[in-house]
Amino acid sequence: MVPDWLPAAIDMPADADVTASRDIGDFFRMVKISTSENAPDLLTRWEAALDAGGYEIDRDRDVGEERSVHFTGQDILNGQIVIEPSGPGKPAVIAIDATLR
Repeated sequence: MVPDWLPAAIDMPADADVTASRDIGDFFRMVKISTSENAPDLLTRWEAALDAGGYEIDRDRDVGEERSVHFTGQDILNGQIVIEPSGPGKPAVIAIDATLR
């Protein structure tokens, strides 16, 4: 089940499997999904959708080969989407965490 705190701009792939979901305290949220979709393509799509949805994308935090998106806006003080390493032929694993306002 997709958590209700995720911005609507982050549309989950049809085959998304929520492998972890945590609420830590009153403000920190984390979800981890696996999917067979191309993770870098998802990241690009989500970044564009977040930007179009009024979220500020922090491009200054992008470092080298890191595959992540950092964002803030609306009910989220700061959030990030990170592609975690996975082996060849295995589903992509994506972690999304946020500190809520």
